[in-house]
Amino acid sequence: MAPEPRYIQIAREIKEQWIAQPDRLTDGRLPTERDLQAHFSVSRATISRALSVLSAENLIVSRQGSGAYLREDTEIAGNTKLIGFIAPYIPQPDGRHQPIIQRIYYGVEKRARELGYQVLSASANFSVDHEEALVTQYLRLGAEGIVIYPVYFPQPRLASRANEDYLARRLHKARIVLVDVGSEDWQRSMVCFDNCRLGLEVTQALMDHGARNILFMHTYDDHIHNSVHERANGWHLAHERACRAIPNSYGNWPVDVCGYVHEISDDAADSIVASMLQLHPRPDAVIAWDDAAAIAMIRALQRKGVSVPHDVRVCGFDNHPEGRYFQPAFPTTDPDFSALGESAIDLLHKQINQGMGTPRTYIHSVPVIWRSPETAEFSYSGSIQDSIAG
Repeated sequence: MAPEPRYIQIAREIKEQWIAQPDRLTDGRLPTERDLQAHFSVSRATISRALSVLSAENLIVSRQGSGAYLREDTEIAGNTKLIGFIAPYIPQPDGRHQPIIQRIYYGVEKRARELGYQVLSASANFSVDHEEALVTQYLRLGAEGIVIYPVYFPQPRLASRANEDYLARRLHKARIVLVDVGSEDWQRSMVCFDNCRLGLEVTQALMDHGARNILFMHTYDDHIHNSVHERANGWHLAHERACRAIPNSYGNWPVDVCGYVHEISDDAADSIVASMLQLHPRPDAVIAWDDAAAIAMIRALQRKGVSVPHDVRVCGFDNHPEGRYFQPAFPTTDPDFSALGESAIDLLHKQINQGMGTPRTYIHSVPVIWRSPETAEFSYSGSIQDSIAG
């Protein structure tokens, strides 16, 4: 995928910073082109192109000699079909964030454009309250529906308190589709991956390659990032099928980690690995949260003098770019996040045209990539078809 032009990035950031938060504006007027030029550190021409994009989307209107203003709600609703996309963060071009949200957004925007919708996108800044405010704002702006990748960290929506969440208690008539993360208590339609089957297949692959003591990287039981829990269920199921008992000492490891995180510091990784090496029996394989966690674990093991994968094999998830050329190579999975975004839009489009109906969960299968120093070939598994659960 070609890099996104800077003026497109700026148009999206203007939506997030001002259009989605009109209370920051005086009389609905955007900052001047000169002010925007200074804010984004780009040329005047780039700002003009970004404003042209917003004008084409019927989100702003230029007034001669006065500047650019937000259109009135009735103007927006009457001139274009709007939908919203909200995620805990919107990736920036510096590449520091995981690409998952970016890949989902690519699928959302692509399919929405094909169906004639314009997408308003914004970051919830890891705040459930801000997420709700954005949903309310988008509905006020005339959005016909909203795709949400819900906030899960560092303020996890604990499953035990899910009935207190706005998704369960308010906005029942709003057309909302969840992506990748969710709670059954919310009673919202959702598109996700078959993570239980994925955890099963990853564990089976490790067993097939000789691993006997396979450790899984847990998170808190009530953490809303349910994909981790489902993979753990698959890990348990693989052991049951193989008639292997999971050592008691492996339960809820690592105990000192607060939950799924994007980046693990070297100190945290060293602490996690130190606790791992004290487990009995000593693990010869570990399933990390994702590729970033796998890389952190491998480096920490190497600092301890442990050979990877000879002594301990580490497995990741999600096929992150930073893991594709990392050495030593490690197994991972290859979920199609763009397809997930496209499916979310298809489901939202169906709700808009046919009514919300009964909430349903749409499940995509995911292949396992066996990537290791011992082979130059990648072997794939996980061929089950997408399924639908009522």
